[in-house]
This record gives sequence, structure tokens and C-alpha cells, in this order.
Amino acid sequence: MDKFLLYFLQFISYSFLGWIIEVISCSVTEKRLCINRGFLIGPYLPIFGIGSMTIITVLSKFKNNLVLLFIISVLSLSLLEYFTSFIMEKVFHARWWSYEKRKFNINGRISLFPSLGFGILSLLLLHVINPFYINLLYKLPLITRNVISIVLLIIFILDLIVSSVIIFSLRKKINNPNKDVTEDVNRAVKRVLTGRLEKAFPNVKYN
Repeated sequence: MDKFLLYFLQFISYSFLGWIIEVISCSVTEKRLCINRGFLIGPYLPIFGIGSMTIITVLSKFKNNLVLLFIISVLSLSLLEYFTSFIMEKVFHARWWSYEKRKFNINGRISLFPSLGFGILSLLLLHVINPFYINLLYKLPLITRNVISIVLLIIFILDLIVSSVIIFSLRKKINNPNKDVTEDVNRAVKRVLTGRLEKAFPNVKYN
């Protein structure tokens, strides 16, 4: 159980780091502040967490071969990104990202330069970021680390359930598989959630 919670804490942390990377990347590209970069309500992107944990638990065996680690990371994480985009589009009738405006893309789902970025991030993750982060986590008392992990796990599961239910109910309204509708969907989810909270607690004010 302790090992699972440690893995989850890494997963959610790198999901949050991925959200920060996406916000910065989108803001620079679009020349405006992009905040709503995700399927979920909270500031985390699970695909980054899944990718990071894949590197840590599966690809770490190639840690000492930097070239091989880079190549395998680029290929495996690009496949993860491609099929995640495909599955989410089929399930929710919407696309959460699109590389159609970038060169060397495949169906707008993956693109060469972001994929090369995955390879670089993999090297940094295994050799710099995760060793430093793990060292910090082990300095925390076990009970403190587990409590933090359990609280974040409960929040994440609730977010996943609520967001999925709301987005399923909005599928017909957001049906646009050829456009990146991440921000539109995220705002719609928050509007629906706020509306339901207002009905449940009419005397509370919401922004």
C-alpha cells in the first residue's frame, strides 16, 4: 500500500507538472494566457502522469543507455499520446489537443517536435527530476506522505467521476473532433458544476 501511494504521489505530481508545461506552451503559442488545459477540473494532466510513470517503472531499465532511452521514450510516449487522443475522441466526441498546424504531424494527434521533447524530458526525469523528488519524498514521515497521497487520491477520483459524468452529458454540444476544444470543454464542465452547486447551496456565492 505504501508503495502504491508513493507511485500515486509521483503520478499526480508529474500530472501537475505536465499541466504547467501545457499552460506555458499554449500561452506562448497562442500569445494569450491559457489556463484550462485539461480534461479534468483540477490543474493536472493524467497523460503526463501516465507517461512519467511508464518511464519510471518500465523504461528505467534503459537508464544507462541515453540514446536507446531517448529513442524508446519518443516512440512509446508518442504512441501513448496518439491512442489517448484517438480513444478520448471516440468516447467523448471531442479532441483535447491538435497538432494540425504544426509540421510533421500524424492526423494532428502527434507531432515530431513535441515527441522529441518527450525524449528529452525522459532523460531529465530519470537522471535529474525524479531522483531529486524521491529524495524529498523520503524525507517526509511515512504517515504524512501517506495522508497527503490519500487526500490527493480521493480528490482525483472525485474529479475524474464528476468530470466524466458532466462531459458525457455535454457530448452532443461539444461534438467537434477536428478542433482542440480543451478550454471550451473545461469551461463548460465548470459552468455545469457551479450551476449544480448553486442549486444545492443557494445561499452561497460563486465566482
